[in-house]
Amino acid sequence: MHNTQMNIDEITKSFLLNFDIHWNEFLNSIDLKYSSSKQLFIGNRTRPVLVLWGYILGYDGVGEIPLSNLAHLAVSIEAIHKASVIMDDIIDDDNKRRGEQCLHIEYSSYEAVFFAVSMLAKATDLPSKILDNNNSDLYKEAIGIVSSTIYEMCKGALLELTISREQYGDLEHIKKIINLETVSLIKNSLLLGYQLTTNKNGPAEDLITSIGKKCGYIFQVMNDLEPFCNPSYIIKYKGNLNSDIMKSRKSIVLPYLYENTNKLEKQKLIEILDGKPDIDILIDILIDMFNKHSINKIIEADLDLIFSSIYDLIDKLSESNVKNNYIYQFKEYVGSLKTHYLTILNDGVK
Repeated sequence: MHNTQMNIDEITKSFLLNFDIHWNEFLNSIDLKYSSSKQLFIGNRTRPVLVLWGYILGYDGVGEIPLSNLAHLAVSIEAIHKASVIMDDIIDDDNKRRGEQCLHIEYSSYEAVFFAVSMLAKATDLPSKILDNNNSDLYKEAIGIVSSTIYEMCKGALLELTISREQYGDLEHIKKIINLETVSLIKNSLLLGYQLTTNKNGPAEDLITSIGKKCGYIFQVMNDLEPFCNPSYIIKYKGNLNSDIMKSRKSIVLPYLYENTNKLEKQKLIEILDGKPDIDILIDILIDMFNKHSINKIIEADLDLIFSSIYDLIDKLSESNVKNNYIYQFKEYVGSLKTHYLTILNDGVK
């Protein structure tokens, strides 16, 4: 079937079938025993699907959607994501992810780190195996996106690991880290797919970039809310109640706590973070403050504004020279992500 006659669900299904083939080929090319780890085969594959959406958001409705090439490029994004997850789990001292042993638990921390580096190296080599060497501009764009994603994520991780006490409550500093670590990957997933379109133009690319940035920020904020709104979900998901605040790392929650608590409570926050009390005591204090001031509702209200701005950007994109039958379905896709995350968060709020 000509894929322009398929609905978006059929296109996504076909894309993911292609992705699974290329993902397995990628892991086999590394030729190490770690490639069979269950950690590499779990997850919702959101980032690869965003590569597909990046193409569709610039698609002019003419010709076949190059699902195989898009899926092959998406492997580079997924490899970067998986490598970052492997190293995050080591830093956070997590035991599980999605109920399965972390790679550093299955093997060792040293092995996990070097395997993650191997994945990053292979990720930068993928565009050269897919793109026509005669199309040097496209190749340079793709390589630039992949390499900048790795660099920005590493830079963000270093900022997070060296965060000071004063910066825990600095919303702008926390946003800077989020932009580097999470927003970069989500934004660049869309942009990587967009590079393969034949209908590229500056205004559309700017809109897609803005959409990606806002989606990435939402993803991270939702993630930071999980330990406070639904701790049982985190325990099941990671094997322990992990929160970046509790591991001397960044969290969007803390600036909101600083902003919405009184002077005595702010002082208490500083004292407990400085004193590093028993983890259970710290969790109880933070969650009590979080619930007392309804921080989840405050943050959700801010996120609603961001979701609305994403929908407005999609409308503007459809008004540009991007004309296809799928663009408004991206609104539905964003809405489904919102519903998914809010279900996780609100299921834990009593």
